[in-house]
Amino acid sequence: MGEVNLIPVGSTGSWVYECGKDYTAYAGFLGLQGNYWNANCSGTNGTVKMSVNGGLHTLVNLTKAEMRNPNLGVLGYPEAIYGYKPFGRIKTRISQELPLPIAISNIPNAWINLRYEVVSHNSLRMNFSFDLWLTKGSEQAGVFRGDLEFMIWLYYSNLRPAGSLEGTLKAPLTINGVTNDVEWEVWFGDTGQWNILTLRLINPLKAASVSLPLRVFIEKALSIVNGKSINITGHYLNGLEVGTEYGPIKNGDAVQLEWIMHEYTIRI
Repeated sequence: MGEVNLIPVGSTGSWVYECGKDYTAYAGFLGLQGNYWNANCSGTNGTVKMSVNGGLHTLVNLTKAEMRNPNLGVLGYPEAIYGYKPFGRIKTRISQELPLPIAISNIPNAWINLRYEVVSHNSLRMNFSFDLWLTKGSEQAGVFRGDLEFMIWLYYSNLRPAGSLEGTLKAPLTINGVTNDVEWEVWFGDTGQWNILTLRLINPLKAASVSLPLRVFIEKALSIVNGKSINITGHYLNGLEVGTEYGPIKNGDAVQLEWIMHEYTIRI
């Protein structure tokens, strides 16, 4: 087996996203979105810029950031998608090392390797996180009751996960070359449309090289949610999404945020 570099090597590109004019750009195995999903565009000024030049560089520069629903605390999620995203039915190129979507029972012993850096941000709500959709069907046109959103937060500031804190658990994570069982908070909730599970790293990492055993984390999700209101044993993992949820502290405030993924690979 081998390792797949999800960020294109030797190519460059730059894409600017304005609120209300979002689209998906493709670079290597990745689909890139500005994703202003909870923005009131008439009250939001500025851009999200994503560029590829050896890594993936994301810069959010909003002189005014207004959320459509301020109670959610998040305006958008500029992100890199690998595989399939149910919202918009986005498909990217895939590698046979990890062909997504895939039945949970068929997920290989894959390690997701990410070297990233949250360069800077003003006073705002934000995280740096993975967002995984576990759905009853493969390539669904949306997410519904009985489906699960599974988030893994590596870094955060002034933002709490959806739902309620249910406790902690330990799960392996390689940080800068050293593998340990590290402690995560467990949050679980119901959005009214689907359930959401979040593992939030107790000691957040603003910059690090991390390796995450995908199958182990999916098995953790299974053990937590099965026996609650849903059972995801027969579900599909649609894709890997990684990015930053963000929102202003006060609705309408400015937002400045910069992060870089220097390396992003899958190793089997």
